[in-house]
Amino acid sequence: MSTKTGSIVFSSTPVMTRFQSGGGWRGLLTFIVSAAITLAVPAARAAVSFPMYVSSGSQSIVQVSPAGVVSPFATLPPGSFPEGAAFDGAGNLYAANNNTSQISRITPGGAVSLFATLPTGSSPVGLAFDGSGNLYVADQTPNKISKITPGGVVSVFATLPSGSNLFGLAFDGIGNLYVADLGTSQISKVTPGGVVSVFATLPANSTPDGLAFDTSGNLYASGNSTSQISKITSGGVVSLFATLPAGSSPAGLGFDGIGNLYAADFSTNQISKISPDGLTVSPFATGIFEPKSIAFSIVPEPSSAVLLIAAGASVFLRRRRSRA
Repeated sequence: MSTKTGSIVFSSTPVMTRFQSGGGWRGLLTFIVSAAITLAVPAARAAVSFPMYVSSGSQSIVQVSPAGVVSPFATLPPGSFPEGAAFDGAGNLYAANNNTSQISRITPGGAVSLFATLPTGSSPVGLAFDGSGNLYVADQTPNKISKITPGGVVSVFATLPSGSNLFGLAFDGIGNLYVADLGTSQISKVTPGGVVSVFATLPANSTPDGLAFDTSGNLYASGNSTSQISKITSGGVVSLFATLPAGSSPAGLGFDGIGNLYAADFSTNQISKISPDGLTVSPFATGIFEPKSIAFSIVPEPSSAVLLIAAGASVFLRRRRSRA
């Protein structure tokens, strides 16, 4: 039995073999230790969890409850204009400060500190973490993707063509990074080695902003100037998924745990909720000044190692009973 997440495969076979060959209490102890080691690896599955966090044009991050109730969470330094927002694996939230070339880190308790500073003149927007805890930043001014290690070391990861205007970022399940290019109405794909190619082209003047993947591997892009959300298959086929009310300017996107898509609409100062089929669009939260990005914290679900421990215990008890 194996469980796959991204490029990591968790297999129960070696652990179960060690348990079955050990015999008795010694075998059970060996099994539990092996399973505990497996648990030290990131969980095979994870689910997003409320509250939702939204970057706001009022130099702040706000928190939104499952019922759509908005409350303050953190205030960034004066002059900040938070654009992108993303969680690391430890529950810290990171915000890209478009005006200051800085990336802020915000603890679960709302304490703000400086995490990294990009080169002078940078305009960081979209953020995304890879599976190793490195943070990637879409830098709007030089059309580059920066990579920041967990220790805050900044380097250039990829450079996009001249004329690009980068915004949202999103990783697929195998480590490719996708970039919303507002300047060309294209979605670019960047391999783990930093090779850039065009993944999909949206209708003219779509001006894609936010990006988000669903659990089936489809990518969704918000059309900043069209009030539309596009759906893009893993093969790059583009279709219309949902249309927001006239006058909307959808930016950041995020999925909840049951397939509803949320869009930050900075023209109407609200968050829209879109049903999994794209047919129903409704207001979810209001009164957020110029919302830009949406971030959900990640809550690990029981990994395969938990299931292995339960299975191993069951086998052990059956063997003990058969000897009685």
